[in-house]
Amino acid sequence: MTWTHQGQIVEILPEECIGFVYEITNLLSGKKYIGKKLAKFARTTYRTVKLKNGIKNARKYATKLTATGKHIMAPMIN
Repeated sequence: MTWTHQGQIVEILPEECIGFVYEITNLLSGKKYIGKKLAKFARTTYRTVKLKNGIKNARKYATKLTATGKHIMAPMIN
């Protein structure tokens, strides 16, 4: 599938881009579909961490995913 914007093919999105809205038209029936594509989103994951005193504790991490599939892990600050 190829995305176009103002007649030009889009291969990579700008860094500041969060996502975009698109419209697909069925040429046979004329029905239209509007959707959205997110370029970046975050998912919360939990990891078990063993503390210095031997107690196991669950830590919350924010995993940021990009459209290319790269994962960036960062501890969440409450």
